[in-house]
Amino acid sequence: MNKNEFAENLVKEFSVKHPNYSASVKKPEEAPVTDDVCAMFQKNRTVILVHMDAAFEDYCQHGIEVVLQKIDNSLTYCEKNGKKGEELVDTLDCYESIKDRLFIRAFNCETGRKKMENGVCRRTVGGVTLVLYVFLETTDGKIGSIMIPAKATYKWEKSYDEVFSAAMENTLKLFPPRITDLGTLLFKPYSSGEPFMENDFHTDADFLILISENRSFGATAIFFQKVAERISQIMGGDYYFAATSVHEVFVHKINTISPKNIKEGWNASTDAGISDGSLTSAEFLSDRVYRYDSRKKEIVTVL
Repeated sequence: MNKNEFAENLVKEFSVKHPNYSASVKKPEEAPVTDDVCAMFQKNRTVILVHMDAAFEDYCQHGIEVVLQKIDNSLTYCEKNGKKGEELVDTLDCYESIKDRLFIRAFNCETGRKKMENGVCRRTVGGVTLVLYVFLETTDGKIGSIMIPAKATYKWEKSYDEVFSAAMENTLKLFPPRITDLGTLLFKPYSSGEPFMENDFHTDADFLILISENRSFGATAIFFQKVAERISQIMGGDYYFAATSVHEVFVHKINTISPKNIKEGWNASTDAGISDGSLTSAEFLSDRVYRYDSRKKEIVTVL
């Protein structure tokens, strides 16, 4: 059974188990055409898309019941947070009521283009755009959030600089940036990394990995000026970096490796992530290699 056949079978199995819910197969509509087929499941007003890469891997290892249970859990979780979202929508035009929940997520400009059309996007850096979100809650390790629609900000009477400055500080509190190494990242999944924003942090390493304390959305922080500058202090000046996903960034001292070798490592890491199901299209951030210019205090694309 291939992935497309599995998607059709999964929809049938779900419909038998839940005759009052709806389920259908969704295929990519936009170029480039890929085999990234999804299945759509709906419970009341809650709709989720399940990418078949990870689901097919679960099926091969654990069977169809495990996949169906995960879908049930996701629908229940999303329905719960959807109600919270509906409550928040009524207050989105009041800045004071949600300002402490605002945070920033980083998206790939191409893969996230359709999603970001109605959002509030602050700036684009080498194919990555920073987008304004509102935090709901974290349940069972899953982060509930909704994108702020641009029209909701019209009544705020706040400048974008003020809004994004507040959202940046919230982001650093919700997802505190941390530094780790490759061994810890791979073999200690519950390690939260080392805090580094304070001046007493020091390392002689030529290579480090930026994550967040809860290992979610850790790559966003590299695009914040205060974080980029702090890493520059730690690395002794300019540095290269590449995002392996929205969750982590690999950082290299400038004279220890070439951008070409970084890209080759990125390719290998990405291929492995896609192969084992640990990297989904939703978690992809960028395929570029960047350099932080400590003199100009800016990020530039080098490859």
